[in-house]
Amino acid sequence: MEHHPGHLHHRLTSTARIIRSRVQQLKALPFIQIERTMGASGPYIMIRHILPNLGEIVFIRAVLSVGSAMLTEASLSFLGLGVIGQKSWGGILHYAFFRNGIINGSYWWYVPPILCISVSVLGFMLLSYYGEGPVRGRGRKEKANVGN
Repeated sequence: MEHHPGHLHHRLTSTARIIRSRVQQLKALPFIQIERTMGASGPYIMIRHILPNLGEIVFIRAVLSVGSAMLTEASLSFLGLGVIGQKSWGGILHYAFFRNGIINGSYWWYVPPILCISVSVLGFMLLSYYGEGPVRGRGRKEKANVGN
């Protein structure tokens, strides 16, 4: 089964744009300019100041990608386009749907996989949301300190 790289390409380019934007913001901050005037080299500034500030963004994007991949896999498996012979929550839903689980009143075929998918994806989304807190907090501190 061939995978179309378009979705991955979009995900990587959007992440690259976000990281580039953050690097541009950081480079314009006064403490980076002070480091440069004091003679700090580019690699030193990158390792000491820029990269630590990018960790949260990379973490958030990675966690969101995991949740998105889980939903994509479950959807494809439900449609019968997943890996044949591999057990998955979408495959369980596919099997239940084509065995007329709804008509037979077999709700237990649907509830566990739907709950597992929902709780897992929600967990990753919440993890990214709470990981975003330090990024937002740092931005507010930087703006508050710039005026001083």
